[in-house]
Amino acid sequence: MNHIANNRGVSLVEVVISLAILVFGILSLMLLYTSGIKGTVKAQALTRKNNQATSQIEDIIFMKYKDLKTSCNKASPCCKEKTIQNITTKTCYTVEKDIPIKHTKKVVISTEMVNPANPNATHKVSYQYIKPYHPSKLTINIK
Repeated sequence: MNHIANNRGVSLVEVVISLAILVFGILSLMLLYTSGIKGTVKAQALTRKNNQATSQIEDIIFMKYKDLKTSCNKASPCCKEKTIQNITTKTCYTVEKDIPIKHTKKVVISTEMVNPANPNATHKVSYQYIKPYHPSKLTINIK
């Protein structure tokens, strides 16, 4: 009987301290969860920007050899703008004929994406490729 009389239970101070530790742990998990959501939203926005830029780059890549105008040079590049979901993408390309070899065109494409909500945060992509003349019309004379 003496053993039961010495067991006084949990004091109010211990309960308050354990609740404070529990609340601190729950708040930490909530902050971790919200930062994960913010990261996901940023990743989705960057993916949309990259997909939009890739689409415009592919439009230029799949142009026919004759449609790549050599008037689109470094001094006067050919540009087009496209806006999807408040993201403006400006794509420019230049063409150099017979570089690096005859019957080819060197095409340099640059894309810049700007979000009006944050104009300082621009994303730039640059791409170069060589467009050959149609192989069936290309003849090689070997002497």
